[in-house]
Amino acid sequence: MSRAKITQAVFLFLLVIPMSIAFDCNYFSGIERDNCLEISGSSLSEEEKSELYADLIFGSSPYTHFETIRDWNLAQSLVKSDSAKTANGQFAKNVWLDQFAIMPSVIDGTIMYVPENIEVLTGFGYDISVPSNYYSGGYPRTSQGDCRREYSVKGSTAKTEVFVNGQLQGSGTLVSANIKKDSVVESRLSIDVNVEIDHYRWDTYCCSYGEFGCEKYCHKCKFDDDEKKTDKIRLSDSVAVKLHTITPEIELEINDEYYGTTKGRIRASNYSAFELAFQDSTLKRTAYLYEAVLSGSPNYIATLRAIPHESQSLKNIYLENGSFYVKNRGDCQLISRTHFKTFEQECDFIMNPIKELEEFKLQKFNGDMYFAFGFCIFIFVNYMIYRVILHYWGRFQ
Repeated sequence: MSRAKITQAVFLFLLVIPMSIAFDCNYFSGIERDNCLEISGSSLSEEEKSELYADLIFGSSPYTHFETIRDWNLAQSLVKSDSAKTANGQFAKNVWLDQFAIMPSVIDGTIMYVPENIEVLTGFGYDISVPSNYYSGGYPRTSQGDCRREYSVKGSTAKTEVFVNGQLQGSGTLVSANIKKDSVVESRLSIDVNVEIDHYRWDTYCCSYGEFGCEKYCHKCKFDDDEKKTDKIRLSDSVAVKLHTITPEIELEINDEYYGTTKGRIRASNYSAFELAFQDSTLKRTAYLYEAVLSGSPNYIATLRAIPHESQSLKNIYLENGSFYVKNRGDCQLISRTHFKTFEQECDFIMNPIKELEEFKLQKFNGDMYFAFGFCIFIFVNYMIYRVILHYWGRFQ
């Protein structure tokens, strides 16, 4: 969707109502920020809003511009989403893990393609909650044999690691990883919460002695022992990716050259875009348009999606029946692109002249043919004289 369409949608279709803004419009400035605020405060569905936000972030382009997607994703304050993996332990509560993004990546159809070197953006969170301390109201009341029980958190650790096909790539929330083949990229979260529990038991002792021994017993809640517990939580989140190994196949052919004009053909496949540039002429073709797809509220993580879309633009070059005609083929360069790579090279032309029809060859006439030809001419001339005589003879009668 173009910027004009966004503005049209904002002013013709949006009903602005007060509401909390989950999308960070402060990322933008100027008219884009104004449009963002209008979208955020509208009555559109979340899906419709997400499409408009995506257009603000990236728009639609025949080029990938992965840095735009990366900058956006890293600027987000990541929180738990509905798709996050979750768990609750004894002390670790509200644990979540979300593998937010593989960067760079392109969704083509139903497949997520990646290059050899990627970054994995992961988020996680958790709370620590221990039971309330227990204090007996008096002897002989107890809880699980304790007259007093106190909990104290001695420490906690949380670590995220990224694995590719089971091979460790690194730890952290933003990890570089290497892809050698079609793979499963997995983020793992390990949380350990260490808690110490102090147990107190009733201690009965003689608090008053008489002539015949102990006359009164008293009870004191006395420390008995401590117990150490570790709550371990393990979560994982993963995505299957396909290594993009496609390289463009482009062949340039020269068929003819005359009066400074070159006639040729170009055969191209396995490209997302390419440009054939001469000194004063260019031919550009694209096979895809790229758009951002957002994960939706509350994080709006962006991923690029490739949409098949063929287009062509020409400058000082003529196309007809698959052939191109260019006035000056000097300084020729060929730039081709896939989802992730750009290839620049000088033009390597194949000379392949097109065979023209053979010229007709005049056949020598033999003597009989000359005689027949001359006789035909003689008859034709005499016939014309006869017609002229008849014409004028009739006028003098």
